[in-house]
Amino acid sequence: MLQDDTRQTIKFVSWVIGLIIVAFLASIAIFYYAGSRSRGNDQKVTQLATSKTPIRKIQNYYHLDRGTSSYAIAGTNNKGKQYYFIYLPNSKKAYLYPAAKGITESKIKNKFKSIHTD
Repeated sequence: MLQDDTRQTIKFVSWVIGLIIVAFLASIAIFYYAGSRSRGNDQKVTQLATSKTPIRKIQNYYHLDRGTSSYAIAGTNNKGKQYYFIYLPNSKKAYLYPAAKGITESKIKNKFKSIHTD
């Protein structure tokens, strides 16, 4: 009788551990699949930027989707000059901007923080 109870407990615990492992693996697969589109687009934008622009070293990736998807890269050329490359996949248009003609990300963040103190 004691052996039957022990076997049932072990069987129950084994099922619970098995279900936890399956749920964990399923969540990893879901998150991996959810990010695959973004990773693919990052690779495509990187390939475009390095083949069509002077950008050789990528520093940051950006993605914006407000009705129109856009992907951007911050990077430098061989001489260290910084550029921003923006790609609009739906219209297949791309833009290259030298960073020297724009505003730095830190200035924008500081201005936003000063306006939105909460």
